[in-house]
Amino acid sequence: MEEDKVFSELLDDYLPETNKYQDVYDAAEEYCNEMIQRTQNKCAELGLKCEYSYGNLYITTPYSSWYFTPTTGKIVLRHLSVKSNKHDDYHVQFKKKISPEEIVIYIYEHDLSQYTCWHKKYSVEI
Repeated sequence: MEEDKVFSELLDDYLPETNKYQDVYDAAEEYCNEMIQRTQNKCAELGLKCEYSYGNLYITTPYSSWYFTPTTGKIVLRHLSVKSNKHDDYHVQFKKKISPEEIVIYIYEHDLSQYTCWHKKYSVEI
């Protein structure tokens, strides 16, 4: 439509600074989408439930719930134990630069070690 083209051109003239950040935004969005897919793949491999909703990735095990926001920087992993009455809300488990696969393995191993008789010597490979 001609009206859309005119509006787009006017917007570009009005907001010229935003165009120079478009490539950075596109790269960050692509990285986050890849992170979502890699997390979902690793969860499926280990039998964990993974859902993307409202900008966050939620991972659920039989023992607890977790979530983080995919980002290019440090990941803030939040944890809620569903088997304990100690926590009524999510708490920060850690904040660090970590790969999607490492996050899922951390969650898997954490819950197995905390809520079962499983030991670290049986850890999962990335």
